[in-house]
Amino acid sequence: IEYLRAKGFSDDEMIESGVAKEKNAKLYDFEAGRLIVPIFNNLNNVVAFGGRALGSVDFMKYKNTEETLIFKKRNELFGVHTLKKAKLTENFNCVIVVEGYMDVISLYQAGVKNVVASMGTALTIEQAKMLKYYNNNIYLCYDGDNAGQKATYKGIDILRDAGLNVKVVRFICTWFQSKSLFFYILNCLSFLISVDIVLKLVQLFC
Repeated sequence: IEYLRAKGFSDDEMIESGVAKEKNAKLYDFEAGRLIVPIFNNLNNVVAFGGRALGSVDFMKYKNTEETLIFKKRNELFGVHTLKKAKLTENFNCVIVVEGYMDVISLYQAGVKNVVASMGTALTIEQAKMLKYYNNNIYLCYDGDNAGQKATYKGIDILRDAGLNVKVVRFICTWFQSKSLFFYILNCLSFLISVDIVLKLVQLFC
């Protein structure tokens, strides 16, 4: 709060942007105690922030700043700005859709650049339309828990209704439940072979 004040932002501006809240006539950091991740739109502008709780918690692990005039969650895909850049330089034949921004960051570090996140398990029609601009082939790679599986089935319908070809990546064996770990193991392979073959390896060894 004090840092933003020193930069010339007013309390009203901080509240309106969603980075701060007011309680008992005092301002507090909405993302306090979290790792802050900027959320970019397709024009490479920061429109919101996401916060990932550090350590084990009994409250929301992930939390975005609230919706504003420039940030509507249903209209945004995390990582779309890097996907847009990759489309100009990379020859990828699909887009991988995961749940959260930490998934995108981990996969990108492993060399997988054609990846975005729906920032939760609720894929929207607006996001499907955005995906269609970048590629017609979509791989859904949500978590294997109940919420993730339900979102996968719903996402399939939304993507197909948008005219997209949909495939689902399922991590069956427990050792590969961590998508980040899996893609780090395939780091070298991801640079040498196509996503299609990588996904076949998933099915073969899991």
